[in-house]
Amino acid sequence: MEKDIESRLLDTRTPKVAYLVPDGVDAAVLTTALAGAGFPHALEIVGGDEYLTVECEPRDRERVRDVIAQVSRHHYAASGLTLGTVRFSDEH
Repeated sequence: MEKDIESRLLDTRTPKVAYLVPDGVDAAVLTTALAGAGFPHALEIVGGDEYLTVECEPRDRERVRDVIAQVSRHHYAASGLTLGTVRFSDEH
């Protein structure tokens, strides 16, 4: 099944967003939350950076952003890690 997701995410016709996982954030925590919210995703390491590619329709971008932001707030708030606004790669 993972290969099916990766194949879909590699397809240029598949609607998706990419998110650079900030330093200090465990990508597994994000992937668990995204899976729980029903978003297929894959983790890719590019030049030492971790990117989450998430399959989602344009109308669901804000929902994906909210899932990531909630994890950041709830899981990392006590650590003092400041993560800022969730931005996707195409928004920079």
